[in-house]
Formats: sequence, C-alpha cells, structure tokens
Amino acid sequence: MRKELKEIYRVQKELALLDGTNSLLNWDLKTLMPPKGFLDRAEQISVISRMAHNKFIAPAFQKLVNETIQTRLRKKDRAVLERLKKDLDKAKKLPASFVEEESKITALAYATWQDAKADNNFRLFKPHLEAIVALKRKECRLKDLPGHPYNSLLDSFEEGMTTGRLKETFAYLKVELIKLLNEIKASPKYKRKPVLSECSLEGKEQLCQFIRKRMGVNDGRSRLDNTEHPFTTTIDADDVRITTNYNKSIKKCFFSTVHEAGHALYNLNLPKNYQHTALWGGTSLGMHESQSRFWENVIARSPAFWKYMFPVFQKNCDTGISEDDWVFEINKVKPSLIRTAADEITYNLHIILRFELELELIEGNLKVRQVPKAWKQKMKEYLGVVPRTNRDGCLQDVHWSMGIFGYFPTYTLGNIYAAQLYYAMLKDKPDIMSDLRRGKYDRVLKWLRKHVHKYGRSLSAEEIVEKTTGEGLNPSVLIKYLREKYSKIYDL
Repeated sequence: MRKELKEIYRVQKELALLDGTNSLLNWDLKTLMPPKGFLDRAEQISVISRMAHNKFIAPAFQKLVNETIQTRLRKKDRAVLERLKKDLDKAKKLPASFVEEESKITALAYATWQDAKADNNFRLFKPHLEAIVALKRKECRLKDLPGHPYNSLLDSFEEGMTTGRLKETFAYLKVELIKLLNEIKASPKYKRKPVLSECSLEGKEQLCQFIRKRMGVNDGRSRLDNTEHPFTTTIDADDVRITTNYNKSIKKCFFSTVHEAGHALYNLNLPKNYQHTALWGGTSLGMHESQSRFWENVIARSPAFWKYMFPVFQKNCDTGISEDDWVFEINKVKPSLIRTAADEITYNLHIILRFELELELIEGNLKVRQVPKAWKQKMKEYLGVVPRTNRDGCLQDVHWSMGIFGYFPTYTLGNIYAAQLYYAMLKDKPDIMSDLRRGKYDRVLKWLRKHVHKYGRSLSAEEIVEKTTGEGLNPSVLIKYLREKYSKIYDL
C-alpha cells in the first residue's frame, strides 16, 4: 500500500477510536454515571468532539484525500475514499467551535431533560430546547443544502432524502393509516379487553437476556443494561451495547430489547475489512431502523415467533394468560399517548406529528413555548387522544435533548424499508417464517447479512432497497403489509 493511503487509513482509524471513546462516555452518561458528574462529562465529550472534528477537517488531511482520490486505486480503496470525501465535504462546513458548542449544549440539555420529564416541568427544559433549536437553525445555514433548510438536518441521518419527498410520503401515509385505523375501530374485536401481563424484575431480565442472545447478540461482543430511554451504542466492531428499561411493563421492555438487538445485529455483522474506515457503519438511520423494526415487528410480533417463545415467556413471567391472548395483546391497535408504546399503525402517526413540529420550529413558524399546545392539538387530530401532562406529551422523547432533529422521520422510513425487505425475503425464502416456530433465526439473519449488512456504507439505503427489491422507497408496500396483517387480526 502506498504511503499516502497508509496515512489516510491511519487517520481514519484514529478518528474511529476517538468516536468510540465518545460513544463509551455517552453510554456511561446514560447508564452508570453518578448524577452529579454530568457537568464534567459534558466537558469531556465536548473536548473529544472538537479534537476529532479538527483532526478530520485538517487542511493537510483534506489535501491528501483530494489528491489521492485522483490516482489509480483498487476498488475497495476507491470506495473508501469516495465515501470519505463525501463525509469531509459535509464536515468542513461545520467549524470546530460549532461542534464543541453543540456537544456541550446537548450534554447539559440531556441531563436537564431527565429532571424535567421526571418533574413534568417543561419550563425547566424550555431554555435548553430554545438553545438547541437555534443551534439547529444555525446548522442549516452552515450546511446550506439546496431546497428547504430542513434538508440539511435530514441529510445527517438519511442522505439524499428531501423535505418535499417526506411531505409527499407522509401525506399519503397519513390518509391511509387513519383510514385503516377507523376500519379497525369499527371491528367488534377492537373492544376486546386488554390482557394484564405483569412480570417480576428478575423475570424481565432473564427473558430479555435470553432473547437478545437467541437472536445472536452474544456476551462476547455485547451487553444489555438498564436505562430510562433504551438505545444502542457502538464502541467498536466487537463492542456493541444495548439497553432496555426493566422498570417498564414486560411488553415494553421485551420489545425494546428486540428492537435494540436488531440495531446491534446490523453493526455486529458489518464486513470486518470495513472496520475503522468510512465504509463501516449503517448506511443511514432509516436503514438502521429497518433492521430494528424488522426484528421487533415483522419477526417478534408474528404468531410463528411465539410458538417457540411463549413457553419461555411463561417460565419467566408466570402470568396465567393464553398464547392467543398474548399474541393479540402485542399486536392490539389502540391510539396511545406514548410513541414507544404505540402499535404498528398509530406509531407512524406519532412520527408524522413530530416531523411536522420539527419543520415548524426550524421554519420559525412555531415558538418553543408553543410546543406543548401544538403537540396536544395534533395528538387530538391524528390519534384522538390528548396528553394531560407534558411528561406524556412533548417531554416523552430523548431526541430533542440530544440535538437530534431530522431523526424522527427515519423511524417511518425504516418501517417502509422493513416491509419491502420482508416481502423480498418471502419471495426468496417462502418457508422462512416457519423457522421461527422452532426458535431458529439463523436464516433470517443470514438473509439480512447478505442483502443489507454486507454493504456497510458503500451503498445508500435507496440503492440497497433497489438492489434487493427492484424498487426504491415505496410507502404503499408498508400499507399492504399493515392491511394484510391487521385484516387477519381484526377480521376486516
């Protein structure tokens, strides 16, 4: 390997190690760190973010990449450099001072959000959210992508996606989802009484540990811990950590675990030769969400999955309910206040609501102080339920406290991709869902590894879906999936 390439790979590795260090600090912040340590932790994260950013956008490194990419290169090296140049072109638009400021503001905002949510005190969080909105608007100006300013935020999570395309996609989904929801409400089964399924803390832990290992997220390369808002953190290729919330109901913590394990499987199955390069990682948040929601909804909510898992469930959580009642309960449609507790249909309406509010905040058409009221109005319009508290309303999600604007749409994009991948998998392996009855997930994971994981960041989400299904993003496939599934459940 030429010395120029060696230097480029050396810098990439150092950047990956710094990023992993920051990920570890963030994981600790949200799991084990003593509450009073957040001020120092904010400084630590801020300093490392600045160091990494400065190293990445250093003029000498930019010059090296720009010159080397013009030379003759092997296929993999060219792919690495092309991806690296795209990342560089984006990163250099943000000065180190901005990156450091964002790291500090969001670390403090996250700590305050926890208190504000616990105390149901939006006023406590309000100045932090105002600072973050101002920061995000500044980011839009710095990046200055064509079209709507929000495009610059979307691009951080779903490269190539535009506000206009999202509006069109979500407008179609909103109509179809509300139509399907109303049909379900008219079904006699809609009034079926809920099943109570309590479980001891020990039972929850054992069940969640069992399923994540059964899925292939093993102790040697991962771990599962408790936190307020479940998440996945990648420290490096062989250290991918997931969390759940054992203080929630067994239904919530189990499906949170499966969801995060789906994220972990994506990163644990990326090509080893991509490690510490620009090609390593999920290609987009939408594709990452497709993996987590594929496992959570398509696999773990299917009746076939519970043929094997229900006896395991009963062993750890002796609830006395039947398998049929449990499968109906985990797929039951009922508008709820909390996004993470929503069913597969109403979940997407929660996302559309958040997208619309973010858009208004960035456009300046909505003030932060107006968010609680606007939230309640949209909840009533789309879902027919209204939160009595901000804890169950605009304070419920962690995302805004972390400065993550443009992320929420990727959940619904992930649902669309997951539905498209599901039908492609069935076409390729018509009998594959029968494996679930025996607790066998190897063929599912192998198929995802072949059609999604192996590409890393070498292809975009749209390119991966096109390559696998023969078409790009298609929201009508999600509606097809939901109609087929819920027509059986509710006898539509």
